Amino acid sequence: MKPEVRAAVYVRADGVCEECQEQLGEEIDHINGDSPELTNLMLLCKGCHRSKTDLRMRPATPEELAVMRELWDTRIAPDDPARLCDSDDWTKRELDLRMDRRERLGGPLKNRCKEVVSTKPVVLFSGKQVVRIKLCDRALRRGACPAAERHIPQGNTSAG
Repeated sequence: MKPEVRAAVYVRADGVCEECQEQLGEEIDHINGDSPELTNLMLLCKGCHRSKTDLRMRPATPEELAVMRELWDTRIAPDDPARLCDSDDWTKRELDLRMDRRERLGGPLKNRCKEVVSTKPVVLFSGKQVVRIKLCDRALRRGACPAAERHIPQGNTSAG
């Protein structure tokens, strides 16, 4: 969901749960289906969101139970991970794998352009505003970036 849409839902509800009107709204709920349109979204407190979710729950079918049991038995319960992504240290391992792949495909990381090519103000759900920065990351040729025209001059954060 786009940050602008989240912010619009929060502003429309004045930060208050649109169901009970008593608690601060903390979660955005899809009223019907999964459309991200503003008219299909509402701000709810955790209690109201949980109650609404519980109303839509149904018992699992025998087929769904069989799938869940198999996942539990093969991926969750074993001490040794069945897949690399099941490992407790997956986040670090994934980063290492991505870095290795990038080096294989695009040359050493130290020979990559680190100039800013775009900035974008982002409003977080908490209301805090941050700036997302995208770096060029092109492979340097003879010490220069082949896409230097894309770079934003230092100190200029108004480009998008």
